Amino acid sequence: MLLLDEPSAGMTVDEKADLMHLLDQYRTADLSVILVEHDIGLMTEHCDRLVVFDFGQVIASGLPHDVMSTEEVLSAYVGPSAARQ
Repeated sequence: MLLLDEPSAGMTVDEKADLMHLLDQYRTADLSVILVEHDIGLMTEHCDRLVVFDFGQVIASGLPHDVMSTEEVLSAYVGPSAARQ
């Protein structure tokens, strides 16, 4: 198991792409990869499963598209007005 905390912080778009390519190689080698990350776009594009926390509580868990569609996640991470649209 590989646990990374904010691995893409401060990286350029190209560096993030290289990082995710490397992590994809680890995943195919039967290594579980857990990322703690605030880059929502990066996570929804590259992760098989998301678990979203807000103030230490899990507010959503599951497939990226499903998780990012919940009112709780939209309100917590995008803003309350986005959840109502």
